[in-house]
Amino acid sequence: MTDATASARSDAPRPTRDRPWVMRTYAGHSSAAASNALYRRNLAKGQTGLSVAFDLPTQTGYDPDHVLSRGEVGKVGVPISHIGDMAALFDGIPLSDMNTSMTINATAMWLLAMYQVTAEEQAAAAGEDPAEWVHRLAGTTQNDIIKEYLSRGTYAFPPGPSLRLITDMISYTVNEIPKWNPTNICSYHLQEAGATPVQEIAYAMCTAIAVLDAVKQAGAVGEADFPELFGRLSFFVNAGIRFITEMCEMRAFVEARVKPYYLHHPDLAPGTGHFRLPIAEGRRIVVDMMRQVSGLARPAYVLDIPGGYGKIPLGAEAASNDGAGAWRLTDPAGRAHSYRDD
Repeated sequence: MTDATASARSDAPRPTRDRPWVMRTYAGHSSAAASNALYRRNLAKGQTGLSVAFDLPTQTGYDPDHVLSRGEVGKVGVPISHIGDMAALFDGIPLSDMNTSMTINATAMWLLAMYQVTAEEQAAAAGEDPAEWVHRLAGTTQNDIIKEYLSRGTYAFPPGPSLRLITDMISYTVNEIPKWNPTNICSYHLQEAGATPVQEIAYAMCTAIAVLDAVKQAGAVGEADFPELFGRLSFFVNAGIRFITEMCEMRAFVEARVKPYYLHHPDLAPGTGHFRLPIAEGRRIVVDMMRQVSGLARPAYVLDIPGGYGKIPLGAEAASNDGAGAWRLTDPAGRAHSYRDD
């Protein structure tokens, strides 16, 4: 480390203490009613938010009875094709008090619309103002159709109209659902498709720049609201088994994510990165949680398995969050170094 580097690190502002992250499991299967029962069980066990997995027909805009949906309905997530399904999915779960992440891309605008209408109907049934409930809705739609062309392939429209759908939905949420995170730049699948950690970061930042430039050019978001929108971008980063490498990747991403965009819009104030990182297997969860805290990446979520196994990932999250008090650490690796044994 050079003297200049050491000086820059010592003079850099220390991050502020975080708050406990939202604990939720990525879940959904079989039917809306079965998934609702799973969500309510997990919430009763201490889960503090919801993360909805949709099946492939829902992700690509096909009804369950379509010929191309055969063999896929309810397999990798919950099937949602109309407002009745959405209402059943969240039956008995007041959406005004919930933080819901929806992993949905090509059809994100339709799913968010049904989510909003479900909240409005819940408010009306409770004798409260539907507009106030909508204003309080908190959560995230992945809404990153661009990465579907690079990795997963579950796009439904050409790139140009897809980018328009992303930006229109961002503009809508800024004005109508201000607590909502309208897009989650998802680079996780890029590593799954063969990208290196460096390529993953590069593609994610390019996507973020393209989306924000398109929103700016559309003019639907006012100048005063643009910094708030920028702060509501979230990123979904791959976390595997390379503890030090991926911790450093996350730390670099936290710092680097803001710099390229400031070249385009220097009026924006620096914001904190919002990260979601996928974790599976109970034995790995605590280690991965500590890596994410050390990498300045918050929040994280874990995967759930139908059959009542939510207590395993939730218990591991609680061990990191409450037992170890990881969220209280401002920057545990801020002065750390790694050395080769040889």
